[in-house]
Amino acid sequence: MDDKEATNLLISSSVPHPAIFTILGFFAGSIIWLIDAVIDSFILEPEHTLITSLFFAEGTELWMRLLIVFVMTMSGYFASRSFNKSVTLNKLLFKYQNELEELVSTRTQLLEEKTKQLEKLVNIDVLTNIYNRRKFKEVADYELNRFIRHQSPFSILMLDIDNFKKINDTYGHDVGDIVIKGIAQLIRDYIRNNDYFARWGGEEFIILSPETDQEGRCTLAKKIIDLIAEHTFEVVGKVTISIGLTSSVEGDTDIASIIKRADRGLYRAKDAGKNQYKVVD
Repeated sequence: MDDKEATNLLISSSVPHPAIFTILGFFAGSIIWLIDAVIDSFILEPEHTLITSLFFAEGTELWMRLLIVFVMTMSGYFASRSFNKSVTLNKLLFKYQNELEELVSTRTQLLEEKTKQLEKLVNIDVLTNIYNRRKFKEVADYELNRFIRHQSPFSILMLDIDNFKKINDTYGHDVGDIVIKGIAQLIRDYIRNNDYFARWGGEEFIILSPETDQEGRCTLAKKIIDLIAEHTFEVVGKVTISIGLTSSVEGDTDIASIIKRADRGLYRAKDAGKNQYKVVD
């Protein structure tokens, strides 16, 4: 039983039956009748017995007693009607409140889901399900500001699939997309949780690796190159990648210039024969 059901049950169980007001009104009128008879019998006319005073009073007095009982009984009856309406209204209000809360909860949940979907559309690359270029620039700016304030270094790796145009021309763009997705999956499963990995565009990827020194960035680049080279892709077989490396240095104030350094390293790796990495600092 949930909280709403428990509250509803508590309201229902704590409400007296409306007829109790009519009964109480009748008894109240009867008590007034009795008190009046007692006064007649023991104070005003002691020679009369209580029974005589109760049932054999003078006509006018008896009529007034009957009227009092009737008025009190009807007052109780109308009070019961009013109380019953009040209880019914409270139940309706409680019902509408529950329905409103459920509606608000449902709408809130739908809004949260839509917000997550929108964030995914804005931040995630549709093909590879990793960060897109816009989101990467956002987190890269944050890491650069952290570097400027706290000297927390980071490295940038620019990756490009070797001979990708040949893959597209030979096997078609659908197979090319499969290769892009496969490489993205391999790299995403390998890198650390705190590394930022994004599709930069086309067959290019980019990684920002926080708290990585010169030795660590080179180790990461070599591991990724070997990881891809050792994998056999369906249809196309073996594929290689080239990587350009750079790191944040004192005086860096623009993330675009850091990315350009990594891009220059990538071109050098391509010119040097591909399937390797080059560092530009």
